[in-house]
Amino acid sequence: MVILGGLLFLWPAIMLYVLRANCQSCSRLRLAAESITIWGTGILLCTELLSRFGGFARIPVTIAFALAGGALTVVAVRINAFKFARPRIAHPMLAGLLAVPCLTTLIVSLVSAPNNLDSQVYHLPRVLQWVQAGSVDHFVTGSIWQTGYPPFGEYLVANLYLLVGSDQLAGLPQWIAPARGSNWGLAGLRPPQKPLARQAHLTPVRHVRPPSSHVARRPVFTVSSR
Repeated sequence: MVILGGLLFLWPAIMLYVLRANCQSCSRLRLAAESITIWGTGILLCTELLSRFGGFARIPVTIAFALAGGALTVVAVRINAFKFARPRIAHPMLAGLLAVPCLTTLIVSLVSAPNNLDSQVYHLPRVLQWVQAGSVDHFVTGSIWQTGYPPFGEYLVANLYLLVGSDQLAGLPQWIAPARGSNWGLAGLRPPQKPLARQAHLTPVRHVRPPSSHVARRPVFTVSSR
């Protein structure tokens, strides 16, 4: 159930990337970061909408993710979006250095539930309050941290909690945030460009005059760049 719920949680973001990966003029890392941003915006809207009707529960959230992932998959299949060119890495060494901590922290977030102080004090209690109430509205609490801090990170955790049925993958959204930031950083880099050799050449151009012209024929030189 953990694997299925985690895959259902990430599938819309994966399909968004597949649909956008055929854009040849954009960096693949930039496309990945933009796909995650669109995916997060969809989760925000879905959470708020379900919460307005008291329907922020496991079944409605599961249906919403399944419909979103299924619709994107159908579109990707119909336009044959799964065939795209092999990605070209502009800075392989830098990408490799960033991949090591990203993969290491990903493994940690997958195999261990969060047990740090922040998670125990207000992150996870806030999520459980929302799940029990079926809404992300404010609630009575003795901790200002549970109601005063920006809620988007807990929105991701709450949706993942409902899909998985436990807090096993609650650290995954926390991993996605710096991974997305790293993608934006790498996307801003451009591969080194070779300097273009610009040489000025004097090209003689002869203008042919009519025989009746008394103007002496002179070679005219123009400057062209190659």
